[in-house]
Amino acid sequence: MKRKHSITVLLTSIFLGGTLLIMVAVSSIFIVQKRAFATRQIEASIQDQTAKITGNIIQAFAAREQALFQVAAGISTMHEETGAAAISRSSIPVERMQAFLNRVRLTMGDVSQIFMVNNTAYYLEDGYGVFAPHWAPPDDYDQNTRPWFIDAKARPGAVSYTDPYMAMATGIFTVSLTTVIFDGAGNDLGVLALDVAVDTLTEMVDMEGVSAYMQSYLLNAQGLFINNEDHSKVMNANFFDDARFAQYRHSVLSSETFFTMGTEYLISSSVIPGAGWIVVSVIPQTAVFAEVNAVIRTAMFIAVGLMLAVLAVLLFFIRKISRPIVVLTKALREIAEGDGDLTRTVVISAENELGDLARSLNLTLEKIKNLVITIKTEASSLSDIGDDLASNMTETASAMNEIAANIHSIKGRVVNQSASVTQTNATMGQVTSNINKLSDQVENQSGAVNQAASSLEEMIANIKSVTATLAKNATNVRELQESSEIGRSSLQEVASDIQEIARESEGLLEINSVMENIASQTNLLSMNAAIEAAHAGDSGRGFAVVADEIRKLAENSSEQSKIIGDVLKKIKDSIDKITRSTDKVMDKFEVIDQGVKTVAEQEEHIRKAMEEQSEGGRQVLHAAGSVGDITQQVRSSAKEMMEGSKEVIQESRNLELATQEITNGMNEMAVGTEQVNQAVNTANALTGRTRDNISSLVQAVSRFKV
Repeated sequence: MKRKHSITVLLTSIFLGGTLLIMVAVSSIFIVQKRAFATRQIEASIQDQTAKITGNIIQAFAAREQALFQVAAGISTMHEETGAAAISRSSIPVERMQAFLNRVRLTMGDVSQIFMVNNTAYYLEDGYGVFAPHWAPPDDYDQNTRPWFIDAKARPGAVSYTDPYMAMATGIFTVSLTTVIFDGAGNDLGVLALDVAVDTLTEMVDMEGVSAYMQSYLLNAQGLFINNEDHSKVMNANFFDDARFAQYRHSVLSSETFFTMGTEYLISSSVIPGAGWIVVSVIPQTAVFAEVNAVIRTAMFIAVGLMLAVLAVLLFFIRKISRPIVVLTKALREIAEGDGDLTRTVVISAENELGDLARSLNLTLEKIKNLVITIKTEASSLSDIGDDLASNMTETASAMNEIAANIHSIKGRVVNQSASVTQTNATMGQVTSNINKLSDQVENQSGAVNQAASSLEEMIANIKSVTATLAKNATNVRELQESSEIGRSSLQEVASDIQEIARESEGLLEINSVMENIASQTNLLSMNAAIEAAHAGDSGRGFAVVADEIRKLAENSSEQSKIIGDVLKKIKDSIDKITRSTDKVMDKFEVIDQGVKTVAEQEEHIRKAMEEQSEGGRQVLHAAGSVGDITQQVRSSAKEMMEGSKEVIQESRNLELATQEITNGMNEMAVGTEQVNQAVNTANALTGRTRDNISSLVQAVSRFKV
């Protein structure tokens, strides 16, 4: 059995799924946009931070360069005041230079040491070098071999920067800024140097940045650390030896500025002009996007809360929307699965499509109820008509049985009449023979009056017998005529009843046509309902089930109507056949009646003739004594009797033929009556089946409560 899904659950699932999709899409867009925005912000911030560090270092060292040039100019002035060719201990005493350099150093708090040397090795007699704070170089100290001295000489007139090194005077990692000292004539007097501790550079680099997780380093042109929290790495470890940063070596070392977002770190770099140093800032992505991820998580929590709130609102409205649908479904299920109560109505006061659906359903139920009431009424009428038809057919069968009995009785009487006619014919033959004998023996027997009288008495007796027979035949003929008239009247009544049955059958056909029309309208209504249910989609699925049930009921009613129509057509055909047979029997009755009348007339003629013969016989008998005198009269009378006998014989033959025709007609009537009886029995059986079908229809309709 196909699993049913609640429309509330379905709508909730649809809206929840849609809401989830929307929330996921919005969240994805928000996350992507947020990360992109954060990336742009962080990129700008890191680059700004790197540029700021670079700018601070450049600014700080620019001030030191300026100070370096000013101190060099002061030393040059001091030298020119002495008028000596070169700076020496004799031209500018060490104490004086020491005091001057100490005063300068005190004005620059980030300078760990300031010193100057001439171009002669310090350990030589003319070598000259002053350090502030004071430091006494070893006896073999030669400044010409020191990197800071070599760098200064390599760039006369400019400031040179050394890589960090361990200063012999202070014992700390130091970066030296050096420049050549020139006199007013441009002569090289020596080298002036400022030492800046690496820790000072670290403080410059480690300024407050974008994030506590960001680390900034100062690298030389080869990537060696100029500053590092771990002093063992200064000028010993290379930043790019770390596998995480090796791939960026070329990009960082060959670019003025560089930024990249790797899989793990964000890297930004900037070159310090003049010094050739590189400021590199590194920050882990996890640290960069920690705040972004926290914002995203907060946004997700808010989104989930909003989604739950939206879901609660959706559930409220979905339940509010689906409640009328549940009411409709429950009402339709109770009608379909219950006792078929069509008096129910669905009460939905909503002024929307569901309210329209409920009102349309109520109208449909009202029409179905009226249809069922009409069917019940018509079925009751059909049942009454079927009962009347069955009763009439029973009476018709009884009447036909009586007709058949009457026909058999008449047939017996006709047979008796045929026998009487045959006997009369034989008697008339005998009379004719006697007349012939009388005619032949009149002259020979004229003297035998007694014998003639006897013969006349016999003849009179025979005539009386014939007259009596004829009288009896007349009575039989009258009875036959009366029976024929009764049979014809009964047959006319049967024909009238059959016509009435035919008219009732036509009424049944009209009623059946109305039922077929009702079934067709119901089927059309169910089709319209199914179409409306299909238009309604899933919300009309329950109504589609009811429409299908109505369609099945309409199809069943249509099939029953077709069966009833076929049965009624067969009944009508049988009735038409009975009517035609009845018409034929009526025609036969007309023929029989005409024959009976003819026989009656002939019987009357024969009877009159026999009476005349009887009267003549009496006269002959009375005139037996005068036979001789009236021989001629006897001969004439015999001749007349001969002719009368011939007529009697001829009439007897006609009567025999008529009797034979009556017999044949009665046989045909008996056969026709048997056929009519069979047709009536068939019609009676069809009437019973029709009544059963009507009962089935009434039973099917009665299950609906209206």
